[in-house]
Amino acid sequence: MTSDGKYIISGSDDCSIKIFAMFKWENTYTFENIHTDWITALALSSNDKVLVSGSNDRSIKVIYLNSHEVANHYSNAHDSPISCLKITPNNKFIVSGGLDRAIKIFSISKKIKGLLHTFKDIHSGRDYELR
Repeated sequence: MTSDGKYIISGSDDCSIKIFAMFKWENTYTFENIHTDWITALALSSNDKVLVSGSNDRSIKVIYLNSHEVANHYSNAHDSPISCLKITPNNKFIVSGGLDRAIKIFSISKKIKGLLHTFKDIHSGRDYELR
């Protein structure tokens, strides 16, 4: 949900992301086939300008909401499906968790692309939530 409470953002097993107007009760935008497998995690920047999605296809996508542009695509971001995502409070980095028991840090910026750091085998189980 956006910080002003006006929009709900939903990811699905049909590989789409939908944006709904909260009090107009309507779908305002759909990203069709944004991934090649189920969408398993979404994160929204604190300024509501950037949406990050993760999937069973092991990829992460950075979407600029004002232009609906996929700004960055991190294919094979993890060795297994993405289970959780967060955007740092300064809106510069993505923190992702995967079923591969790794936490990874990526850049949101178009100028700095790529994986910045990996924390491996941090739990004996899988990562499902980041705070």
